[in-house]
Amino acid sequence: MQLTVVQESLKELPKATTGLAKLSGGGAYLTLEQGGWPATFFPGIVLDMSWVPRQAKIIAIARKLDRPIGLRDEAARIIGRAITFEYDPQAVTRATAPGGAASATPTGLSPTAWVLRALQILGYLDEEGRVVLAEDALERNLVGELDYLANQIHRITPAVQELIASGQIHKVVGSLNARGEPVYPATPGRPPITLLSYSPFVPASERPLPMRTRVAVERDPHKVAGFVRRLPDGQMHSDEALDAHREAQRRGQVANRNPLPPNYTYVQPHRRSK
Repeated sequence: MQLTVVQESLKELPKATTGLAKLSGGGAYLTLEQGGWPATFFPGIVLDMSWVPRQAKIIAIARKLDRPIGLRDEAARIIGRAITFEYDPQAVTRATAPGGAASATPTGLSPTAWVLRALQILGYLDEEGRVVLAEDALERNLVGELDYLANQIHRITPAVQELIASGQIHKVVGSLNARGEPVYPATPGRPPITLLSYSPFVPASERPLPMRTRVAVERDPHKVAGFVRRLPDGQMHSDEALDAHREAQRRGQVANRNPLPPNYTYVQPHRRSK
């Protein structure tokens, strides 16, 4: 099939690049064969897709941000590319794991890269892209799930210590839910457990960079799914947010089946305007 990629609005359509695309990975991936994706794109970017049956063509429109995401007053980047488009933090965490997709057989990875690969591919993932994995399960999963060499497992503990010292991962205290799955933050009354945590390099709380030039973007309002968000220190969620979170759990709209922690709130589904 054909795929036309538009980076800002349909006004670009006459000049947009069209290439041949194919599905791979059992239909999980869409690969652009001719020319590749635009150089400004990065893993996890959100695209609005439209199918044009008569032309056997898909039109993909990226959701351009008014201004780049800022991290400590500089442009935050994903694999070296400034974040100028909306993205899914969960997809970024999974798609940027060292060594590629879970089905890949990487070679030449350092022990620290193997630790990050295990966390990003096998860790329990929340709405902000944070993953947690029980510390005592890391080595077992590396060997059993990712085919890491058992005779090299002694290199993993120093690698974890190195990543913690550099701030790339953290040790946190979580708990186990009724199904034996790790949960962070910990649920009161549940058994505590030490977890290794990896967070996206662009925290949700970071602010956009100061705006120099504003790009006019024509985009239809779109739906934003409900999600759990950490509150500033000292704030508590409302009873309304607690009830909405319970209802979202009942409907299967959120994966975490535990009660809403005191310092978190639930943002209900809504529509984001132009």
